[in-house]
Amino acid sequence: MRNASTELRDDTSRHVTTIALFHSVLGVRRGVLAAADVLRSHGHAVTVVDQYDGRVFEDDAEADTFAAGIGCPALMGAVGGGER
Repeated sequence: MRNASTELRDDTSRHVTTIALFHSVLGVRRGVLAAADVLRSHGHAVTVVDQYDGRVFEDDAEADTFAAGIGCPALMGAVGGGER
């Protein structure tokens, strides 16, 4: 007996979804790109939205300061561009 999650993974022709994947406050790191690759391997169309134009942080406080300096309206404006 197959469960629903197995069916979704095995039959991507019927369950393809378009996904916009957003990064954390730290930016687009390897884990975000790896998650996008996994989703793509299951047949989904994935766009990784890079709101920082390639900038990546290791420190939460530094990333918070950077994001606050840009502001939420500007970050959300990046949704139309900066895709990977």
